[in-house]
Amino acid sequence: MSIQIGNFNAQQPNDELAELLGHIKTMEFEADIKIRRGDPSNNPDAPTHSVSARSPKGNFVPVGSAWTKKIVNGPNAGGEFLSVTLDDPSFEHPLNFAVFQKENGQWNAVWRRRQAGAA
Repeated sequence: MSIQIGNFNAQQPNDELAELLGHIKTMEFEADIKIRRGDPSNNPDAPTHSVSARSPKGNFVPVGSAWTKKIVNGPNAGGEFLSVTLDDPSFEHPLNFAVFQKENGQWNAVWRRRQAGAA
């Protein structure tokens, strides 16, 4: 079962994955989140995006990374999504979720519990 935990808006219409701004909300965590593409890396395993959250003082602080992935199955096969990991010393555990395109610059953040034995 997947649960929508947030929404994002593309900040650059001609390059939607360049920067997304949105909000995440779970039972124990809520924050404004900014996902911004970084400089390209020669390492294929390196994150493609940096992730920041708005602190209680109003500043965006680094809290994670995101990786651009290809959709392999379904009607959106061939499209892209972001695999996001948020972590901070204040978190008991990292928060992992995916961000999928909805329509017209809109993106949804979706969380799904990892299954036992999944890599």
